[in-house]
Amino acid sequence: MAESVEEQVRKVVDEAVARRDRTLPRWASARVTRLLRELPSAERLDLVERVCDRRDVPGSLRADLEAAAERADAPAPPPRPASPPPAAPTPRASRPTARAPRSAPARARTTHTRTFRPRTLDDIPAGTQVEYLGRTAVIEPPWLVLDDGRKFKFLNAA
Repeated sequence: MAESVEEQVRKVVDEAVARRDRTLPRWASARVTRLLRELPSAERLDLVERVCDRRDVPGSLRADLEAAAERADAPAPPPRPASPPPAAPTPRASRPTARAPRSAPARARTTHTRTFRPRTLDDIPAGTQVEYLGRTAVIEPPWLVLDDGRKFKFLNAA
């Protein structure tokens, strides 16, 4: 069952009020104009009055509906003629270039890391003295040996 013109216009206005639009969007104004063209000119303003006869319809929205009713009095603009397809670009003759193609400049190149290999105690040379948690220690791969003799294989980030 098709909705009447009044129901369709009321639905467009209700959506605009729900969105708190002060004016009708361009697409909605065009739709209302098309809908009002289906009515005789005497009924258009009556329909606008009936639809806008509520307190929640702002005055600017009412003015947009009245303008759409006035536009509906004028005949619809003719449809645009189908634009011809764009002409195919003419192939250019390629000129030989004197220089060889270059890769992107260094600042434009990015490094892509495929894998992440964390550092372990095996990577540090044996005998290296370090300070760990405020105590001196010596690296003896795969261990970290503190000065009191305690050994650690996995260190925390603290």
